[in-house]
Amino acid sequence: MARTPNQLDTVDVRFSTTTQVRQCLERLVATGFYGRNTSDAVDRLLTETLRRLAAEGVIKLPPVLTKER
Repeated sequence: MARTPNQLDTVDVRFSTTTQVRQCLERLVATGFYGRNTSDAVDRLLTETLRRLAAEGVIKLPPVLTKER
């Protein structure tokens, strides 16, 4: 089934990390549950963590801004 277009704008974020963290990300990717590459794994981990923090009341999520169609 084809995916529906993402309604949210995406942005590139770049960061540096250690070799050990990269290796951990690669191991997560190898499980098949964290995307196809380390960038996917970082996105999924960060998203999961932000959702948890919001649910715990630690942070407040910003309002959703959708693309104009």
